[in-house]
Amino acid sequence: RADLRETQRAKDDAGFAVDEAARQMPALAAAANRELLDDEQAAACRAADLRERGNAALRAGDAKAAHQFYTAALGPPTSPCVLAPSEHAKILGNRAAALLSARRFDEALADADAAVEHFPSTAKNHLRAAAAAAELGRLERARASASKARDLEPGSAEIVRFCSQLEDRGRGSAASRGRGGAVPTADTLREEGNAALKRG
Repeated sequence: RADLRETQRAKDDAGFAVDEAARQMPALAAAANRELLDDEQAAACRAADLRERGNAALRAGDAKAAHQFYTAALGPPTSPCVLAPSEHAKILGNRAAALLSARRFDEALADADAAVEHFPSTAKNHLRAAAAAAELGRLERARASASKARDLEPGSAEIVRFCSQLEDRGRGSAASRGRGGAVPTADTLREEGNAALKRG
């Protein structure tokens, strides 16, 4: 009988512990959520700072440093992204610009495409994809991306000029196409982008 009472007392104590833990769960969950939000906000602030440092490096013509800052801003590829899609797209697009400047066109196209996927309403990223595709000799792809950029920002002189140069190249002879024609280069786009950044 004493063993039975001890067993019952142990069950009661265990039940009390379970009830107490269940009662504390909402408070523990709320605290964990606050910590997670704080971590996400800190990561977003860090990413914004690194993006600005990358922008400064790109304006200074240091594509390698800019690429490193943008890559750090994106965080480890294996961890979940805590950035808003628009911020993630900005950083990817900026990294695409750095890669264009570094003449790493395959990677630039991949980043520009990823930026467009995250936030398709930004003309700059379509234009960066067009520039990379043009440098890779993928003119149809370049025209399609440039057309999307023009649809998003029909009044942009940079986009209109780029589209015009692509069309001129398309109308040129096979010989002129083989020599490179008038497709704007990544260097030209970088210079125009830097001038636009300086103008504000």
